[in-house]
Amino acid sequence: SFPFSHSSDQKNKMIDIQNKASCTGCYACVGICPKQCISMQPDEEGFWYPSVDKGICVDCGLCEKVCSVAHPFPIRQPLATYAARSKQAKYLSLGSSGGIFQPLAERVIADGGVVFGARFNEHWEVIHEKAEVPEELPAFSGSKYVQSRTGDTYREAEGFLKAGRKVLFSGTPCQIAGLYGYLRKPYENLYTVDFICHGVPSPKVWQIYLNEISKRLQQKYPDSRLHLSEVSFRNKSSGWNDSSLSVHYTGKKQGSIACSEKKSRNVYFRGFLGNLYLRPSCHSCPYKAGKSNSDITLGDFWGIGKVCPSFDDDKGTSVVMLNSPRGVSLWKTVESESKEVTLKDIITGNGAYTHSSPYPPERRLFFQDLHQSADSLSNLIRKYTRRNYIPTLRSIAGRVLRKITR
Repeated sequence: SFPFSHSSDQKNKMIDIQNKASCTGCYACVGICPKQCISMQPDEEGFWYPSVDKGICVDCGLCEKVCSVAHPFPIRQPLATYAARSKQAKYLSLGSSGGIFQPLAERVIADGGVVFGARFNEHWEVIHEKAEVPEELPAFSGSKYVQSRTGDTYREAEGFLKAGRKVLFSGTPCQIAGLYGYLRKPYENLYTVDFICHGVPSPKVWQIYLNEISKRLQQKYPDSRLHLSEVSFRNKSSGWNDSSLSVHYTGKKQGSIACSEKKSRNVYFRGFLGNLYLRPSCHSCPYKAGKSNSDITLGDFWGIGKVCPSFDDDKGTSVVMLNSPRGVSLWKTVESESKEVTLKDIITGNGAYTHSSPYPPERRLFFQDLHQSADSLSNLIRKYTRRNYIPTLRSIAGRVLRKITR
């Protein structure tokens, strides 16, 4: 299932994606290629995969050596696990859960380091980029429910590490594993942070979703030139348990226009939680149970009301898993309200830490209709999530109801 072709004499090795579930799209092979003959190309579902110019390839085998799918890390037990949230309101409001990432990143920058994270570009695509001053960090905070492109950031990070600067690299578990695969050696000045990952949705589906919102608003305000100005996947203004996906536009006549829906009602979240348009590799993720090799793992602490009722104020609480001595040392620099918990406490509300998202039988038909049908994305999502979305909706509603009745 590895994404490589092998000749009969076993000498030639190059990327040859025959099973898309075996490629996470981490970009490590692109960055390491000495001939720059590997490029990432989107497939019909909008996910990026490596493509080799065989006329330039010299069969050096470096792409195989850096592939973390071909060379996986072992399962690890965290050194310590916490429920935590920042003591500072500004961090808590920035983050999707307990506001822990921002102070970790600020500590590294205060020490002269560089932070890499995911942000939106001018086209509202999600990309990885570096930050060297605190003012650039807020763009990395908050969840982005789209697969990001790491681009050339592995190479950039390596340059800073070799220069002796601290580097904090944040991303999905597969992106962190990809970074380690690319580097091929340990660095004491490298800190890595990943998160408990449900899966990464298609960038193509995200763009279609935004286009449908824009089209509806343009029809409603035909005389106004609307401009997309802000996206928040997990807006906590109405609470953390059922946060909102908020999309803001500005227009010359109407001013600011906000389209905001709670997660339990939003159609994009419905498709995401129903696993309808996740990357194929997300259904057989090789990085569960700490196998990304990250120093720290963050996440939402679902079920915090049962584990630590005093934290259950609907403002957000983070899972903090310290996986290495470096992670422990960085964590000690953060001022937080925290409580040590067990790994079982975390997994009870976060099954995605140990298990991949199930592959829905409707997925193939959804993408087939997305390419061929004249129906809207919203209608297609509703059509193909009727069966598997009900349990998820009940779970969200249950959390909100318990909060209301307490």
